[in-house]
Amino acid sequence: MCRFRQIGGLLDVARRMTGKPLAIGTVPHRAVYLAIAGNVVAWLLYGAAFELFVRGVTGEALGSFANYVTAWAWPYIFGYLAFFSPGGLGVREGALTLALGVLGLANTQTALVIAVTSRLWLTVTELLPGLTFLALGWGGPGNQSTNGQVILSGNYGNLTFSNFTKDLTNATIGISGVFTPGSAVGHTITGSTFVYNGTSPQTLNAGFATYNNLTLNNPAGVTGFAAGPIFVIEVVSHFVRIISLSVRLFANLLAGHLLILFMGGGLVVILGIAALGPLTLIVAIVFFIFEVILIAGLQAFIFSTLTAIYLGEATEGH
Repeated sequence: MCRFRQIGGLLDVARRMTGKPLAIGTVPHRAVYLAIAGNVVAWLLYGAAFELFVRGVTGEALGSFANYVTAWAWPYIFGYLAFFSPGGLGVREGALTLALGVLGLANTQTALVIAVTSRLWLTVTELLPGLTFLALGWGGPGNQSTNGQVILSGNYGNLTFSNFTKDLTNATIGISGVFTPGSAVGHTITGSTFVYNGTSPQTLNAGFATYNNLTLNNPAGVTGFAAGPIFVIEVVSHFVRIISLSVRLFANLLAGHLLILFMGGGLVVILGIAALGPLTLIVAIVFFIFEVILIAGLQAFIFSTLTAIYLGEATEGH
């Protein structure tokens, strides 16, 4: 059996961030060997498909099969590792253009055409199956017409069961709307928790009378003296989120710009050494590129994600 001890530190970080008892089990040697063999075969098939693609685009395929495997694999990996670019957009195409030229498979102009068209073709082949499945209604989260369908943890608006038993083992089910359990009985509820968290009055359906754990987290159920303080707390929390998100974005970008300003001329002025100017200017340019590509892009992503989460929480159940 194999254990992935090398990523134990990352697992500890993930435990602290999620607050969940995450663990990595053992993997049989046979599974590891099969996974390696499967990936080798997959990359060889990728190379063969890429060679056929180049032949279809340009009318010829120069070079050996091994060159096409190499030309496809390395740019794909570079694009995958370029986390700052969605889907490795631009990075993979640039690396593919370079690889085709270095390996003598195409000149620069032809390599660029191949790189761009391969991106378009890859996008089409990835989207088409998914759109087909969605159009046919396959693979969706709908109810199965058999017993034992597994219900995953998550926050649901309205949750409706079909008239077949469900497996809720260790699932945490948040319901902000209406829960319709269907007519089946005998659901597997071991370790499960139902959380009613809507913002308007909710009714516990009599058709689902047995819960393993039940949590009522519905502010609409708060009345009397407690309703006033809770209303104030909710209003303040929403405004604080706006302020904290704005301060986070402002502080990160301001710190980066101050660092650029300091290296671009502030250090020279403070020390009074003009000879440092060319060196600090180069460092400032590096900082600027780092700021624009990584810091600004990352903060924009975080800002958009948190904004979407806050808007979702604010409008949930309305």
